[in-house]
Formats: sequence, structure tokens, C-alpha cells
Amino acid sequence: MDTQIFWQNLRYWAGHVPLCAAGSIGLACLGGYSSIESLCGMGAGIIFFILVYALISCWSGFQDKSRLGARALRLATRIRLVCSLLVVAGLCCPPLLMVSLDYYLGMFAIEGVRLMGDYLLDHSETVREFVQVDQRDFWFGRMESLVPTFITVVVEGVMLSLTLLLTSGFIQLILQHRREQSA
Repeated sequence: MDTQIFWQNLRYWAGHVPLCAAGSIGLACLGGYSSIESLCGMGAGIIFFILVYALISCWSGFQDKSRLGARALRLATRIRLVCSLLVVAGLCCPPLLMVSLDYYLGMFAIEGVRLMGDYLLDHSETVREFVQVDQRDFWFGRMESLVPTFITVVVEGVMLSLTLLLTSGFIQLILQHRREQSA
């Protein structure tokens, strides 16, 4: 792996990921996830995705800007950024946010993590003994604690990444069709 490319990608994703996450963070804060534990969990999730995206984008396929797939992915990331910034702009009028993908994927991630945690605590003595949940615990206490918030951010981020790949695939189909029409 070329370290110069990694640092270049790290700088790019360190700017891009927080901007894309700003809408989800705003929604989470409006939904009551504004404690220090929640904010630390969200920050850790953002750092996780910055590092993952920087590593993934070091592969040669992502570096070749002439490839149709790389071009489609760049366009999809720009579309995703615009959508995220529209969510941030919509924070001043919360009812409008009910039409955003961030809202629904965030709610799905929260409920999924909550159900997974409840299931593990109900069905696994090992988990119960390890966690020994105290509602005031910074790490595991409530859904707003650091670890559940981090896991929720990762789940939502994976779902948003999958929608990004789906968008990129559609864009690639359109670009291929345009290329075939012009040939």
C-alpha cells in the first residue's frame, strides 16, 4: 500500500465523512441522543468510517479515475454529500426530515441495535455477566451510552454505504448506456 495515497485518501475522507454524518448527528441530537456518551460514540463511529474508507480507497480500482466504476462512485459520493447537506439544512424544520433516508435508516439502526442488545441480555448469561448493565454506565448503560451508540452508527453507516453502492451501480449503468449511445 502506497502511504502517500493513504494519507491523501485519509484527508479526503476526513472532510467528506463528517459532512455526510452531520445530518444523522443532527437528527440523533433532536431525538435525545445528545449526551457526552452519545457524542463520543458518534465521533468514534465517524473515525471508524474515515479509516475504513481511506483503506478501501487505496485499492488500485478506486485510484484509476478513467474507470467507469470509479467515476460512478465519485458521482454517487457527491450526490450523497448533497443529500446529507440538505438534511442539515432541514434541521430547522423537523417535519421535512421525515422524507430523508438518514431518518429512516437511523431509526432502523437504533431499533436493530436495541433488539440485538435485548436479545443478547435475555439469552446469554455470558453477556449478562460481562456487561453487568448499570443504567448510568458510560460504556454500556443505555442505548445512549458509548458502545450502543457506536454500534448504531456503524450499522447505519453500513446501510448508507450500501445505498451509496446501489446509487453508484445505477449511475454506472447510465454512464455505460451513454457511452454505448455515443459509440
